[in-house]
Amino acid sequence: MLFLLALSACNESPASIESVVTLPPRNADGGLRRASPRPVVAEVPRPKKVAGPIQVEVAPSAELDVGAVRAFVTGFDDVLRSCAERVINQPAAGVPAIDGRVVAEARVTPAGRLQGIELTSDTIRNDQFFACLKTVMRGWTLPVTPAGLVPVTITFGFSTLPG
Repeated sequence: MLFLLALSACNESPASIESVVTLPPRNADGGLRRASPRPVVAEVPRPKKVAGPIQVEVAPSAELDVGAVRAFVTGFDDVLRSCAERVINQPAAGVPAIDGRVVAEARVTPAGRLQGIELTSDTIRNDQFFACLKTVMRGWTLPVTPAGLVPVTITFGFSTLPG
């Protein structure tokens, strides 16, 4: 009935009804043309995370307030973890996880700045990660003012969350 109404409304012949009613596209052989397949969307992997807070240990020192140094360093937890997460989430880096301890040895200046930062680790070997840690540490002004250059050893513990 709808077809007849459309015909009468147009005053057209049945041969040109396609101009009024939208019909599905046809192949050359008259069969219905299939819609193009949906594009395949690659699944984006979830970014890997480093467990927090990271572990921070400061070696005992007679010239430094170890508690103040530890509290200061712990305040940079998010920044230190982001160094590790940046490396483990770069497919080109080929680092699946950052697990282990990093020992930082440096000297604290009378202004509270770190000088001569050296990083070592038995388990983590990644120059990009170490460079990021050094950059963060070079920006620190510790809340201590020793009389001269005082050695400090800070140990960081990192572990990548599973998944």
